[in-house]
Amino acid sequence: MQTRRPVVLLVEDDPAIGTLVSRRLQERYELVVATNDRAALAHLRTLGDKIHAVLMDLQLIGSTLDGLALIRLIRGKLPPDQTPDYARGIAALPVPVFIVSADPDAVTEDQKKELAIDGAMPKPIDFRFLALCLAQASIHHAVAHLEPAGSRKGVAR
Repeated sequence: MQTRRPVVLLVEDDPAIGTLVSRRLQERYELVVATNDRAALAHLRTLGDKIHAVLMDLQLIGSTLDGLALIRLIRGKLPPDQTPDYARGIAALPVPVFIVSADPDAVTEDQKKELAIDGAMPKPIDFRFLALCLAQASIHHAVAHLEPAGSRKGVAR
């Protein structure tokens, strides 16, 4: 019996970073890369709650929605008047989200709490730290069945 690897969605506009992360994670994870908001939304529609974790760049060149707006959408907190037509109908997901950005401090602590952002890391990516973040996502998935629906308690932030 073949065990399916956990799916990680990387939203990153730099294809070189997508390739590097894919190579580093390919043994343990099935990495799905989106280079813009529309591709990210397509993956969210098709994979939904099968996504183990999201790694989100903040600046998505060529996208209408930047990384923070996509996180708001994933959390069900993007106001309808800020949601493009092509982004409507995406169900809110309690999936762990980690910011991977040249400037991860651009997101305030209040925003991280409001949007239940699980962590932030700078580029270039420290793959040991990334491994810890994805281990945290595994803990989240392991204890999710023990928590009441909609609760995000029990996972260290």
